[in-house]
Order: sequence, then C-alpha cells, then structure tokens
Amino acid sequence: MTVSGVPTKVGRGRPRRHDDAAEVRLIVDAATEVMREKGYSAATVQDILEKANLGTRAFYRHFKSKDDLLHAIFRSDAEKISERVSRRVKAAATPREAVEAWIDELLSLAYNPRRAERKALIESGMGGKSEGYEQERIRAGELLMAPLVTSLRAGRADGSFPETQPVRDAHLIHALVFETIVWTRGGRRPGKRQAIEDLLRFCLPALGWHDPG
Repeated sequence: MTVSGVPTKVGRGRPRRHDDAAEVRLIVDAATEVMREKGYSAATVQDILEKANLGTRAFYRHFKSKDDLLHAIFRSDAEKISERVSRRVKAAATPREAVEAWIDELLSLAYNPRRAERKALIESGMGGKSEGYEQERIRAGELLMAPLVTSLRAGRADGSFPETQPVRDAHLIHALVFETIVWTRGGRRPGKRQAIEDLLRFCLPALGWHDPG
C-alpha cells in the first residue's frame, strides 16, 4: 500500500490492531490535532503516537520522520484540492467560466474557514523549509495548475483566449491568486466575490478574452 506516494511496510511481530489505511489515518488525524495544540515545531512523534494510541513501530512502518509525515499530509491535501478543482473546471460551460471556477476554488483556501485553518497549520511546518519542502511545493503547484492549463488551451482552441500561452499564463495566474490569498489575510480584505472580480479584471484582458459566440 502507498499513502500519496509514501510506501508502507508490514513487519513481523505481535498482531496489529489496525490495517495500513486505518493506522495512517489515526496518525494523520493525531498529527493534525497535536499540531493545532502545540504548533509543528513543538509537536513530537511521541506526542502524535500518544494521541493516536499507537506504538513507535506503527509510525515508522509508514513514515521516516515527522517531516516525512507532514509532506505526506501536504501531498494528500494538494491531491484532494486538485481533484476538487478539476471537477469544477470540467463542469464549466466555457473556458472563461472554467478560469473563474479555478480562481474561486483556489480562493476558498483563504475564505473557507476550515480550509484556511488546515492550510495555515500545514504551512506552519512546511514554511520551516523542511527537507524536501521545495519539491513538494513545486509538485503541488503543478497539480493545481493542470486544470487551468487545460482551460487556457481550450480557450485558445475556441478563440476566446487568443492571446494565451497556456503554461506560462497558468503560472502567472497561479502566482496572482496566491498573492491575493496572502493579501486577504490582512484586516481589510475584500469579500470573495470582489477578489474574484479583481483577479478577472487583470487576467481576462491579458488572455485577450472575448466571447466567441
């Protein structure tokens, strides 16, 4: 079994109370709780195992270290967000609506309280530049941008985004959206709808958008 690319092993010893999937879920849930209580730096593997009511073997069957666990959580969250974004984008009737849906979903990382809390929690550890951080960040960005690249290519094909260079523009839009997320953490942030309109006001002219119908 693998957990977001992290292989798991089954060793010999006394019978296990949980299978791999259940064990990993208990560890991940416990890690999230401990990090919320203590912060990433202060949390220890032992704290996590005590919260999960598991032994040391259970942890090292699946993860090499606390950083490795954090990367697996970050990777899993990125995959789930990418899947959710992809569904929204595919359901859009036009490339323009797909771009707006993509922006809307990404902004939910700031405007949805539960998602914002989880993102901040994970970033409290990832932001410490743990080993492998940059590779995980790049991979997550590529996952999130893939549906946007597809939408921009569709817009170039149907003439609604005649000026787009899909891969380059996806990176630029991604950067704008995440800079907006950082900005909206301030005390005077606009409403989500206003943030979307502000982003579209910049992005759509740059793509050469017009309604081909």
